[in-house]
Amino acid sequence: MIGIAITTFDGHGNLTQVDNIHGGTSGLNPDRPSTGTYTLKDDCTGTMTLINQGAPPLELRIVVVDRGREVRTAVMSPAAVMVTSNGRKL
Repeated sequence: MIGIAITTFDGHGNLTQVDNIHGGTSGLNPDRPSTGTYTLKDDCTGTMTLINQGAPPLELRIVVVDRGREVRTAVMSPAAVMVTSNGRKL
């Protein structure tokens, strides 16, 4: 699976996202809207839950680096999904 996403964190624990995903068996899923929540600790690590309509919630681990300009994520659940990402603040 490969994709791109634009995620907006509101600074209060909520997020919105639009992604474009292409999977080997699922095909293309363009402009898929998502909502979710996140928590961030003082050490810039945290968790994120992403809700996509018609799919199980994604549970991710996140780390914010480069003085808040970059977010790195890894999907932890569901276990069948193996996705990591690297995001840059625009």
